[in-house]
Amino acid sequence: MAQPGPTAHFDDPDKVLPQDVPRAQNFNFKLGNFERATGFRIYARVFAKFVPATPGETPGELADRLARSLGLEASGVLAVYFADTDSWDLSVGRSMEAFFIKPGDSAESGTLTRQINIFLTESDKRRATYAIQTKISLPNFLQIPGQKAKIAVDAVLDELLVKVSSQK
Repeated sequence: MAQPGPTAHFDDPDKVLPQDVPRAQNFNFKLGNFERATGFRIYARVFAKFVPATPGETPGELADRLARSLGLEASGVLAVYFADTDSWDLSVGRSMEAFFIKPGDSAESGTLTRQINIFLTESDKRRATYAIQTKISLPNFLQIPGQKAKIAVDAVLDELLVKVSSQK
Protein backbone atom coordinates (compact mmCIF):
# COMPACT_ATOMS: atom_id res chain seq x y z
CA MET A 1 0.00 0.00 0.00
CA ALA A 2 1.25 3.49 -0.82
CA GLN A 3 2.77 5.60 1.90
CA PRO A 4 1.02 8.86 2.82
CA GLY A 5 1.58 11.40 0.09
CA PRO A 6 -0.13 13.55 -2.53
CA THR A 7 -1.85 10.61 -4.25
CA ALA A 8 -2.44 8.35 -1.23
CA HIS A 9 -5.69 7.92 0.67
CA PHE A 10 -4.33 10.09 3.48
CA ASP A 11 -1.74 12.84 3.63
CA ASP A 12 -0.49 15.19 6.32
CA PRO A 13 2.12 17.17 4.35
CA ASP A 14 2.55 19.81 7.08
CA LYS A 15 3.07 17.15 9.78
CA VAL A 16 0.22 18.52 11.91
CA LEU A 17 -0.53 15.17 13.53
CA PRO A 18 1.58 13.82 16.39
CA GLN A 19 4.74 12.18 15.09
CA ASP A 20 5.39 9.82 18.04
CA VAL A 21 3.45 7.13 16.15
CA PRO A 22 3.13 7.13 12.34
CA ARG A 23 -0.42 8.56 12.49
CA ALA A 24 -0.59 9.52 8.81
CA GLN A 25 0.53 6.03 7.79
CA ASN A 26 -2.07 4.45 10.10
CA PHE A 27 -4.87 6.63 8.69
CA ASN A 28 -3.67 5.83 5.17
CA PHE A 29 -3.87 2.08 5.88
CA LYS A 30 -7.30 2.48 7.50
CA LEU A 31 -8.75 4.25 4.44
CA GLY A 32 -7.03 1.92 1.98
CA ASN A 33 -8.34 -1.13 3.82
CA PHE A 34 -11.83 0.39 3.88
CA GLU A 35 -11.74 0.83 0.10
CA ARG A 36 -10.55 -2.75 -0.41
CA ALA A 37 -13.31 -4.10 1.84
CA THR A 38 -16.19 -1.94 0.56
CA GLY A 39 -15.14 -0.45 -2.77
CA PHE A 40 -15.82 3.07 -1.43
CA ARG A 41 -13.08 5.66 -1.81
CA ILE A 42 -12.55 7.98 1.14
CA TYR A 43 -9.51 10.24 1.18
CA ALA A 44 -8.35 12.87 3.66
CA ARG A 45 -5.84 15.68 3.83
CA VAL A 46 -4.60 17.61 6.88
CA PHE A 47 -3.07 21.06 6.48
CA ALA A 48 -1.62 23.42 9.06
CA LYS A 49 -3.54 26.27 7.43
CA PHE A 50 -5.58 27.13 4.40
CA VAL A 51 -3.40 28.52 1.63
CA PRO A 52 -5.34 29.40 -1.52
CA ALA A 53 -3.73 28.34 -4.79
CA THR A 54 -5.26 31.32 -6.56
CA PRO A 55 -6.54 34.65 -5.24
CA GLY A 56 -10.08 34.26 -3.94
CA GLU A 57 -10.03 30.46 -3.75
CA THR A 58 -12.19 29.21 -0.86
CA PRO A 59 -11.47 26.15 1.29
CA GLY A 60 -14.36 24.36 -0.42
CA GLU A 61 -12.92 25.13 -3.85
CA LEU A 62 -9.54 23.83 -2.71
CA ALA A 63 -11.19 20.60 -1.51
CA ASP A 64 -13.01 20.22 -4.85
CA ARG A 65 -9.79 20.88 -6.79
CA LEU A 66 -7.90 18.27 -4.76
CA ALA A 67 -10.76 15.80 -5.20
CA ARG A 68 -10.63 16.25 -8.98
CA SER A 69 -6.86 15.73 -8.97
CA LEU A 70 -7.41 12.45 -7.10
CA GLY A 71 -10.18 11.33 -9.45
CA LEU A 72 -12.86 11.48 -6.75
CA GLU A 73 -15.36 13.85 -8.40
CA ALA A 74 -17.49 11.00 -9.76
CA SER A 75 -17.05 8.50 -6.94
CA GLY A 76 -15.39 9.26 -3.64
CA VAL A 77 -15.20 11.63 -0.71
CA LEU A 78 -12.32 13.91 0.21
CA ALA A 79 -12.23 15.36 3.73
CA VAL A 80 -9.85 18.29 4.20
CA TYR A 81 -8.88 19.61 7.65
CA PHE A 82 -7.33 23.03 8.33
CA ALA A 83 -5.69 23.04 11.77
CA ASP A 84 -5.37 26.83 12.09
CA THR A 85 -9.15 27.25 11.96
CA ASP A 86 -9.99 23.77 13.27
CA SER A 87 -12.35 23.39 10.32
CA TRP A 88 -13.28 20.81 7.71
CA ASP A 89 -14.39 20.88 4.10
CA LEU A 90 -15.79 17.86 2.30
CA SER A 91 -15.88 17.25 -1.42
CA VAL A 92 -18.46 14.59 -2.18
CA GLY A 93 -18.38 12.77 -5.52
CA ARG A 94 -21.64 12.45 -7.45
CA SER A 95 -22.20 8.77 -6.71
CA MET A 96 -21.49 9.35 -3.01
CA GLU A 97 -24.11 12.09 -2.60
CA ALA A 98 -26.72 9.44 -1.80
CA PHE A 99 -24.92 8.78 1.49
CA PHE A 100 -25.65 12.37 2.50
CA ILE A 101 -28.96 13.13 0.76
CA LYS A 102 -31.76 10.80 1.79
CA PRO A 103 -34.54 9.62 -0.54
CA GLY A 104 -37.36 12.14 -0.39
CA ASP A 105 -35.04 15.05 0.42
CA SER A 106 -35.59 18.08 -1.72
CA ALA A 107 -33.41 18.20 -4.81
CA GLU A 108 -33.06 21.95 -4.37
CA SER A 109 -29.66 23.55 -4.49
CA GLY A 110 -27.94 23.59 -1.12
CA THR A 111 -29.35 20.29 0.16
CA LEU A 112 -25.96 18.58 -0.05
CA THR A 113 -24.28 21.50 1.72
CA ARG A 114 -26.88 21.35 4.52
CA GLN A 115 -26.41 17.60 4.88
CA ILE A 116 -22.63 17.96 4.99
CA ASN A 117 -23.05 20.56 7.76
CA ILE A 118 -25.27 18.12 9.67
CA PHE A 119 -22.63 15.43 9.15
CA LEU A 120 -19.91 17.74 10.52
CA THR A 121 -22.10 18.51 13.56
CA GLU A 122 -22.42 14.77 14.21
CA SER A 123 -18.65 14.43 13.80
CA ASP A 124 -18.18 17.17 16.40
CA LYS A 125 -20.25 15.14 18.87
CA ARG A 126 -18.04 12.11 18.20
CA ARG A 127 -14.96 14.30 18.61
CA ALA A 128 -16.18 15.56 22.00
CA THR A 129 -16.57 11.95 23.14
CA TYR A 130 -13.08 11.08 21.88
CA ALA A 131 -11.61 14.15 23.61
CA ILE A 132 -13.15 13.10 26.94
CA GLN A 133 -11.81 9.55 26.51
CA THR A 134 -8.35 10.90 25.69
CA LYS A 135 -8.34 13.24 28.68
CA ILE A 136 -9.25 10.33 30.96
CA SER A 137 -6.63 7.97 29.54
CA LEU A 138 -3.78 10.44 28.97
CA PRO A 139 -2.65 12.82 31.72
CA ASN A 140 -2.12 16.44 30.65
CA PHE A 141 1.66 16.03 30.34
CA LEU A 142 1.06 13.36 27.67
CA GLN A 143 -1.23 15.60 25.61
CA ILE A 144 1.31 16.17 22.83
CA PRO A 145 1.09 18.80 20.09
CA GLY A 146 -1.24 17.75 17.33
CA GLN A 147 -3.44 15.67 19.64
CA LYS A 148 -6.41 17.99 18.99
CA ALA A 149 -5.97 17.51 15.23
CA LYS A 150 -5.60 13.74 15.65
CA ILE A 151 -8.88 13.58 17.57
CA ALA A 152 -10.58 15.71 14.89
CA VAL A 153 -9.32 13.39 12.13
CA ASP A 154 -10.36 10.27 14.07
CA ALA A 155 -13.87 11.65 14.55
CA VAL A 156 -14.51 12.72 10.95
CA LEU A 157 -13.02 9.60 9.40
CA ASP A 158 -14.90 7.31 11.78
CA GLU A 159 -18.13 9.20 11.10
CA LEU A 160 -17.54 8.86 7.33
CA LEU A 161 -16.80 5.14 7.58
CA VAL A 162 -19.93 4.56 9.67
CA LYS A 163 -22.08 6.68 7.31
CA VAL A 164 -20.91 4.85 4.20
CA SER A 165 -20.79 1.31 5.59
CA SER A 166 -24.14 1.53 7.39
CA GLN A 167 -25.96 2.37 4.14
CA LYS A 168 -24.26 -0.23 1.97
